[in-house]
Amino acid sequence: MRRMLLQGPMVCLALLALAGPAISAPVRGSGDGLSATLKTDPPVIVLGKSRLHLDLRDGAHPLADAEVRVLVRMPNMDMGEREETARPVEGKPGGYAVAAVFSMAGAYVADITVAKDGRQRKLQLKLATGMDTGESDGAGRLLPMAGLAALALFAVYTVVRMRRTGQRVALRGLARPRVWTSILLLAVSLAASMYAVRNWRRPGAMTPIEAQAMEMATPPPPGVAPVVVASADRGPVEQTVTYVGQAAGWVDQDIYARVPGWIIEMPVNVGTRVRAGDLLARLDTSEIRPVIEERAAGIRTAREGERMSAAEAAQARAALVRAQANVRAEESAVHMARAEVAAAEADLADAREGQNAAGLMVAEATAGLTAAEEEQAYGAAELRRAQSLRDRGAVSVQEMERARADAASATASRDQARLRVRQAEAGIRSAEAKVRSAEATVSAAKQRLAMASEKVAAMRAEVAASQAMLAAATSKRRMARAETDEAGAMLRAAKTAERYAEIRATADGIVTHRLLAPGVLASSGQAILRMSQIRPVRLQASVSEADLAHIRVGARVEVWRHDAPGHRAQTRVSSISPLVDPATRTALVEAIWREPTPAFAVGEAITMRITVASRPHVLRVPAHAVNERVGGESAIEGRRVTHYVWAARSDGPTTVARRVAFEPGLKGAGHVEALSGLAEGDQIVIEGGGDLRDGDEIVFEGPKPAADGHEHDTAYICTMCSEVRRDKPGRCPKCGMALVREGSAQ
Repeated sequence: MRRMLLQGPMVCLALLALAGPAISAPVRGSGDGLSATLKTDPPVIVLGKSRLHLDLRDGAHPLADAEVRVLVRMPNMDMGEREETARPVEGKPGGYAVAAVFSMAGAYVADITVAKDGRQRKLQLKLATGMDTGESDGAGRLLPMAGLAALALFAVYTVVRMRRTGQRVALRGLARPRVWTSILLLAVSLAASMYAVRNWRRPGAMTPIEAQAMEMATPPPPGVAPVVVASADRGPVEQTVTYVGQAAGWVDQDIYARVPGWIIEMPVNVGTRVRAGDLLARLDTSEIRPVIEERAAGIRTAREGERMSAAEAAQARAALVRAQANVRAEESAVHMARAEVAAAEADLADAREGQNAAGLMVAEATAGLTAAEEEQAYGAAELRRAQSLRDRGAVSVQEMERARADAASATASRDQARLRVRQAEAGIRSAEAKVRSAEATVSAAKQRLAMASEKVAAMRAEVAASQAMLAAATSKRRMARAETDEAGAMLRAAKTAERYAEIRATADGIVTHRLLAPGVLASSGQAILRMSQIRPVRLQASVSEADLAHIRVGARVEVWRHDAPGHRAQTRVSSISPLVDPATRTALVEAIWREPTPAFAVGEAITMRITVASRPHVLRVPAHAVNERVGGESAIEGRRVTHYVWAARSDGPTTVARRVAFEPGLKGAGHVEALSGLAEGDQIVIEGGGDLRDGDEIVFEGPKPAADGHEHDTAYICTMCSEVRRDKPGRCPKCGMALVREGSAQ
């Protein structure tokens, strides 16, 4: 154990001493009278793009105003690298900068060609991925020195600890030949391996570590990328969804036998095209004819009963008219009797008024008589008093005569009042006689009125009886008419059943199944044929719930058969099912094709491309040129999709590819609307942009874009998978379907 504690740190110290410190420093080299110092940005050479900074000197002087070309390549491995021209760095004589790409891990060489004053010189620098070309200020030695110091402290600590614990340090064990031989062999092996890797491997070959770190999916080395471009222009953009559906007949119906009977004729077979009204089958009608004759006899009987009930109704109506005339006559007599009663009652009222007046006259005469008698008694008393006074000589003769005259006048007034009383009593007796006479007249008139009213009631009873007879006759007539109608309906039903024995087509179509054959008894409601109406044709597709919300009735639909994708029909959405299948989350969208061509066979599979949105004149780019980049920190939230295209931009005498982000709008099958970020006429890479990096030089392959911004090359689109190709017309390499020219009438 003690031996291992001592031997381990010593071996590590030996390995660190052999490996030596890792120091960062620029790459330097010289040749043909030139010296070069190379640094990279970033300082550590990594896979991908880097920027090389060169400091060239001609002897001790900076080399300025020279044409410098640099080719960074892997030794003995041609990757199609292109020699790049370095650009002078402003404010730094002899400084030049150039871009380079390290496509895989390993060793590289930088071939530098310098041309100045008609003289061309070359030198070569060696590079490698992982190399640190930054300036070293001594800090690079701190880590190995710190490691050595740590190991030394660890060894000292181990020795001190062993002594304090009473353990003996077996220094003699280190002196054994076996230990020193092991350490020496390990150091020699490490040194030989490092020397062999650095000096004996094939030029351009990678070390094992470099081979493990090599990334074969890195982009190709810099060069001129051939691309095909198209212009961003203005035009219509249509967003569509494509579904596979089927063609269905306008009416798929079973032909039923509506009456039972033996099939005696069926002139059609499967595949027979029929027109509306053509005979499909004929049934035996021998059992229907007797029923028709029976129903005809029933009609005649019902009509005879209707005539008899009409005669009875006429008689009842005549009796009603007579009874109503009698009622009117008796009602006139009643009115006359009522008038007589009214006149008699008026006379009675007058007589009673006279009686009342006579009674008042009697009362008045009686009151006058009483007053006259009192006046006569007073006059007689005054006369007696005057005579007494005359006898005593107390009054004069004149006064005596006046008293006597007053007494005589009072006696005369009394007699007149008595006469008036008798006259008034005679008047009241006459008025009472008139009242009794008027009462008798009223009683007689009322008796005549009662007799006339009784006759009117009797006549009205006769009218009611006549009305009841008329109602009964009318009801009987209606019943007879209903029986006639019923018999007629039964006859028509029998005749209809006879017509149903001939089964005819209700619309143009084709017979798809013959379920029964001639000679078979067909029951009522039994299907004997099946046919489909082939014009117009319903084109149906089950559309997902997500796309269903964007489809409207009247939207444009492009339809084609799978066996003829180049022949396409244009129609409109006619209906959208309001019910979504809960299992598949789809609903049926239907379009109607009414024209005879192209003919869609009922039941065959079709492809329907439905327009869900369209804009007539917008800035657009080819859809297959649009790329997407997903950004954000979270895989679930905070991620956003950036849409970009590769645009051709002039960079001095060359053309380079630039990544241009834009905001997409409506996305169609062939084009995508660009809301912002692009301008009309921008040259967009539509082919060859798969391995581009920002700033790569590009050249146009095939026809270049015209000056007016419109491309003249031809694109071909797959009719099945909508893959856009620049090939010649033929078959799609993905699905094998036919390629048709994009934008052509299909």
